[in-house]
Amino acid sequence: MLHAHAADPKFLGAFKSDRLPAWLWHFHVTKPCKSGSLILFEAFTPSGSELIKGHYELIELDSVVTSSDEAFDGTLQLRNRARVASQQQIHKMCVNLRPALLTDSRTTDLGSPLLDNINQVLSGNGRTSALRHIYRSDPKKASEYKRYLYDHAHEFGLDPEQVKKLKQPMLVRRVIDYGGLSEIEFARVSNTHQILGMGEAEIAMADARMLNQHPKLMNQFHPGDDGEIITSKNMNFLHEFAEVTKSLAELQSHNGWNKTITSQRVRNAVFVMLAWISTRKSSTKS
Repeated sequence: MLHAHAADPKFLGAFKSDRLPAWLWHFHVTKPCKSGSLILFEAFTPSGSELIKGHYELIELDSVVTSSDEAFDGTLQLRNRARVASQQQIHKMCVNLRPALLTDSRTTDLGSPLLDNINQVLSGNGRTSALRHIYRSDPKKASEYKRYLYDHAHEFGLDPEQVKKLKQPMLVRRVIDYGGLSEIEFARVSNTHQILGMGEAEIAMADARMLNQHPKLMNQFHPGDDGEIITSKNMNFLHEFAEVTKSLAELQSHNGWNKTITSQRVRNAVFVMLAWISTRKSSTKS
């Protein structure tokens, strides 16, 4: 357990006061909530400025319209999915498919695709394209995805049997409240990497949310006896951390890990995660 692990003196050594920035954090945890038979979601845009709301649905994949389809409204996304970089990104998603990452997310640039009321993908075109490829060319991964949807459908207020009825089921989030944005504005900001324009505190909270979604990752967190983050025993954690936070390019160079940036970013994220847990436990007691 994370809070038990945090009692380790080596663990606490990574969070001495001189290793942490002076700024404070304020947390707001959004969780799916029920409304009638639907389960609603809340997610922030990557900048954290707008709160988006909607509900989960299981739909047939071929009913979805992506930015690469002729029927798609081109004003909603300017990104060219035919570019080499985009194709490489989609290929990587196919090879490294993790169904759990295509469900809930605290930010709109991640998780299951977000759709408008006519099934156009406003955020998640690459993820949708990857699922199309998997259903078309990789029966094993397609089966893994469908099995995950069946096993976890109830978490999103959905009937597992609906997964069996659909030929190519896909979990999506139907947006009903754009947080004051137009569809065009929402599509633009949701297709901007969440780190762009974010301050240190915002990055820490975004990283902490990713750690919250991958609780087993903290079992691999092994700082050194002196509290150092960059240690041989901590390599698995660092690689996984960089992957789930999409920060490998920033944290690593051809010479290896950027010690200062990596250490501070990990400390900030884990410290926020611990404070998050403490806040939730205090709220429960009260």
